Formats: sequence, C-alpha cells, structure tokens
Amino acid sequence: MARALWRYTRVAALTSLDRLDEAKKEQADFEKRFADLPVDSMMGNNHGSNLLKIASHVLKGEIAAKTGQYDEAITQLRAAAVIEDTLVYDEPPGWIQPTRHTLGAVLLKAGKPAEAEVVYQEELVRNPENGWSLMGLRDSLERQDKIAEAEKIGARWKRAWANADVTPPSTCYCQRLE
Repeated sequence: MARALWRYTRVAALTSLDRLDEAKKEQADFEKRFADLPVDSMMGNNHGSNLLKIASHVLKGEIAAKTGQYDEAITQLRAAAVIEDTLVYDEPPGWIQPTRHTLGAVLLKAGKPAEAEVVYQEELVRNPENGWSLMGLRDSLERQDKIAEAEKIGARWKRAWANADVTPPSTCYCQRLE
C-alpha cells in the first residue's frame, strides 16, 4: 500500500510539473503495485483496494486533463468521487484530498462552470465551509456572471482562509486556472 501511494504522489507531482512522459512511466509502476496489493489489505477502516481505485482514477483524470482530454478526465474523476463516497468514516480520512476539488478545477478548465458549481456545492455538503470548495464555488459563480452570489461566497472564502499564509491558484494545484 505504501509503495503504491508513493508512486501515486510521484505521478501527481510529475503531472503537475508537465513531465508527462515520466508521469506515465510512474503510473504504470503504480498500476503494477495496485495489482499486487493483497486482497485483505486495509488502511485504517477502509479496504486498500478502494483507496487505490480512487488513486488510479485521479491519476488517469489528471493526466487526461493535462493533455486536453477533458471528457475523459471528467469521467475518471467522477468515478473517483463515487468510490470516495463509499469510504467508511475514518480519522484522518482514508482519502485526504477530496476528489471533487480536482474534478471542479478540471470542469472550470474545460469551460463547464455550471457543472463545477454543482460539484463544489456537493463537496460543501460533505465538508461544510471548506475553504477549497468555497474558492471553487466562488470561481464557478464568477464564470457564470452570478456576481452577487459569488461575492457572498467570496466573503465566506475569505473567512475560511483568513489565517492562511498562501492563496492557492485553484482548488487543485494540478489544474492552474488562467
């Protein structure tokens, strides 16, 4: 499990750095580690295979988005979110980075702000007042010219990030928005 997740983080980092040839090689190594995972493997309260299924979909989605294949990226990230929703409660969560943050960022990059709005609202139901989701919701509303709503969400976002020392460019560093 640890080796597979180590590969996952390498693929995510290389993808974010636009080093896609290296990322795809690491992705193949990740998939091999995933295939070798013992059936009874657990991480906290969750089956390791469920966590690695999420990871696999996220990696496929991030790479597809980086290459402009937004429909494929969205399909993969939605599949990851469905699996994430089935995880058993655990602290810390079995999957720490909500997949909807990545999905929403990809939807915005793909020019689908109305769909991104729904995704961020869904995530806010699961994680109320989450600063990342508030940022994405604000951005999706702005891109739909829902200025009054965006300003209200923006105020909540500012409260959520009041003590932060950085302001991220997007809800996922893997998808920087212009």
